[in-house]
Amino acid sequence: MILINSYFENERELWGEHIFCEDLCRDEDIKRNGFAPIVARGSIAFDNSVKFALKTLGLPDLRFPFNNDSKFYNYEYWSILPDLLNADFDISYKESLPEYFNIYHRRHGKIWIRCASGNKNFTGGVFTKDEFERELDYLKQINCDDIKFVIASPKTIFREYRFVFIGGKVISSSLYMENGNPKQGEHAPDELTKFAQEWFDSQHILPKHVVVDITDDRKIVEINNIFTSGWYSCDLEKIIAAVKKELDKFKR
Repeated sequence: MILINSYFENERELWGEHIFCEDLCRDEDIKRNGFAPIVARGSIAFDNSVKFALKTLGLPDLRFPFNNDSKFYNYEYWSILPDLLNADFDISYKESLPEYFNIYHRRHGKIWIRCASGNKNFTGGVFTKDEFERELDYLKQINCDDIKFVIASPKTIFREYRFVFIGGKVISSSLYMENGNPKQGEHAPDELTKFAQEWFDSQHILPKHVVVDITDDRKIVEINNIFTSGWYSCDLEKIIAAVKKELDKFKR
């Protein structure tokens, strides 16, 4: 069974049988599904609410094989991956960010920052001095003392593509950024798709069901959970069919 929230409401008809949750997952949604949700398709907040509802009800998390451990989306875990775009990264807590910024600003005029984890409670990006100071003021107002940040030199990216892997194979892809601006509407070139599959086959630390963002010059930007990530202009029917095929294997 699929639990889906309004974040991906456009996919509801494609999933077929599902339980729709307008916002966050409630205990009643878990009960309606016979206490055994398999997949939660929604925002990160929705995914977390499913985990919380299961815990509240004293139930095991039965979303296997798609409930990937959060460690897979932590930048520190990616340090051994080949072709990582920001392989020059450092890790910092909030109090050390100004010091790091001064170092990177002297060298590059800007700095790239994001959360080290995949929780996305801080919107990452490339910051100038003024932009960074505004973000720092915001961070002072929220509880993020225990959050690690990843820092690196700014990079120039022309095109960025999202690849959806299911069962360790590229199922579909979509352009989603061009010159730093959102842009969709085309699949990745064949040569880049071939590289994506060869890259995935060359490593042995990632789950078999993930999305991977790759630049047009073959650099890995980041890895994200397949069910909390947008699929943009990917072939949705193809992806959902592949997911259902994997679920059928598990059920047998």
